[in-house]
Amino acid sequence: MPFDTAGSGSDLRAMYFRHRPPSAGPTSSLISALLAALGFALAAHAAPGPKRIDLPERPYVLSGINTPVFRRHALLTVGDKQLIAYFTADGRLALVQRSLETDRLERTLFWPDALSPAMLGDGHQAINMGYTSDGYLHLFWGCHDTINPRYLKLRWPDLTECPTSEFPLHFVTARLSYPQFYESAGGLLLSFRRDSRSDPANPYDHCLITYDVAQGKWGSLQAPWLVFPPIPQLAYLNSLGCDGRTIAGAYTFRRYDLMDTKDPRMLVMNDSLRFVWSDDAGKSWRDTAGRNLPLPLHVTDVPADIPIAPDQNLINQGGGWLTANREYHIGYFRNDASAVPQIYLSTLRLTDGKVTTTQITRRTEAFELRGRGTQVWPISRPAICALGSTLWVIFREGDRLVAAHQSDGDVGWQFTELYQGILGNYEPILDYTRLSAGVLSLYVQPAWQGADDRMHQGPEQGSAFLLEFTARDLLGRPTQ
Repeated sequence: MPFDTAGSGSDLRAMYFRHRPPSAGPTSSLISALLAALGFALAAHAAPGPKRIDLPERPYVLSGINTPVFRRHALLTVGDKQLIAYFTADGRLALVQRSLETDRLERTLFWPDALSPAMLGDGHQAINMGYTSDGYLHLFWGCHDTINPRYLKLRWPDLTECPTSEFPLHFVTARLSYPQFYESAGGLLLSFRRDSRSDPANPYDHCLITYDVAQGKWGSLQAPWLVFPPIPQLAYLNSLGCDGRTIAGAYTFRRYDLMDTKDPRMLVMNDSLRFVWSDDAGKSWRDTAGRNLPLPLHVTDVPADIPIAPDQNLINQGGGWLTANREYHIGYFRNDASAVPQIYLSTLRLTDGKVTTTQITRRTEAFELRGRGTQVWPISRPAICALGSTLWVIFREGDRLVAAHQSDGDVGWQFTELYQGILGNYEPILDYTRLSAGVLSLYVQPAWQGADDRMHQGPEQGSAFLLEFTARDLLGRPTQ
């Protein structure tokens, strides 16, 4: 059971108060309702000024557990409330509720059953949240090849724990990793990887399941959806893109057959990128040529759409975003012609299957993907989102948090500095459910990470805070 400290953090410390996001709650005033209906168009005209909001509890910083880019919903907006989930310095799960009308941090809940030090040192054990229209909040955490994943189902808005707060074990035949929630026309979608004991030739698979609001429980959509053989063994997905009934995804698979797995400093080898997409909320899937694919998908059934050799430092699990004009964008880094990893954006146009790729960064410092578990690099995986009609690619470079975009008619990239300070191994964490209101809301904290998924002591404890920008804030800030 959680401990409720209602009102904690209400002594809000904010850098700027010049822009207040409109309420989307059911009891909003007429003006608030009109603002919510007009959405981004009105939000973009709000008074400029980024905002910083400090969170009430210091975060866990000895690993990247609060900051991997695949922590899809660390922030979640429900009506006129925003929820922020993270591990505190003592390892407890904290859930902070913020009013979007007043910016007040209204209450903080704590779950005292902290993860073990071994799990806290593993940056993959992240917290993810989802919300369903029957009035429940869903939380997943402590999942990286985990036999007993942590799952909570909380009633909204009182956030009391549901007595049947259990994840259906028939979906978890052994160990579970990388749970991520997505909003789709078919309902709340949960994506995760698991061990599969049902087929010895395919010991791992990836599942997509949906929450049935009428029955109040999780049901199968594609379980399994994507299967992996013993070699190359594991596939890794970029963030899915969802728009209505359309879902798009991209994945790479790891070439363990080429890797020296006995070497703790082994070179990680990810092979190429492949696109798949669905127009019926995930019931059937196609490749870029429009071919209907047999289900479950086998990782090698889909031809490489972006051929990348396994020794090119291709990062797995970058960002993804599907726009309303049926373009699915993914972000990742890999080597350029000089063997220096750069951040790239690749776009699949669903209307004709055309794939285009552009290089975003022009870095000069080389590095390699070496070692086991969570690693430390001078750049982060990129997150991708759209604010209005502008697509943004957000990443860390050193101790700078940067957003890149292309202006209309301009083939070059422009870079906006969002924050500069000690960030460590931070990767961008944002509220995808708030973008439709015209606000980019980011969770920020420093994070340190030891080799082989172990803890590491950094130079300072650090604090956790939110940074918020409107499109006008972003486009009006100095660029380089």
